[in-house]
Amino acid sequence: MTLVTGILDLGRGAIDGWGRRDYDFYTGNLALLMRRYRDVPMIIHIAPEDEPLVKRLRRPENTSVVHVTLPMLRAMPHYRRIETIRTSRRWVESASWLGKSPQRLLEGYLPFVMAKPLWLRDAALSNPFGTERFVWVDAGLA
Repeated sequence: MTLVTGILDLGRGAIDGWGRRDYDFYTGNLALLMRRYRDVPMIIHIAPEDEPLVKRLRRPENTSVVHVTLPMLRAMPHYRRIETIRTSRRWVESASWLGKSPQRLLEGYLPFVMAKPLWLRDAALSNPFGTERFVWVDAGLA
């Protein structure tokens, strides 16, 4: 089995309310995940500046790093449509919690979430470790 995961600082620590999480929450949970499954192959989507965390805790023979940045998310095929929906009054007013949510407040949040199945597919297609199964594990929930 190959675990596929990722984190990116999208600014969640700068928003107010129930959706606020400092980026340390994500890096700490990713570190826990990497240590707990140190012998399991992993593909980790992470910003180039955060790659040293992976290098410090993982072996290169069972770890693949894929860089991800906000400009890369902006280049996704459906990015403009996602932004149109995310910023639309109709969408925000469709649920009382959306107005203060990370989904609404953070430009890259929804593209990152929507990229996860694509990254899982890419892992299965490239299969760098020759495994039979691929599982997305949310690094923030380790």
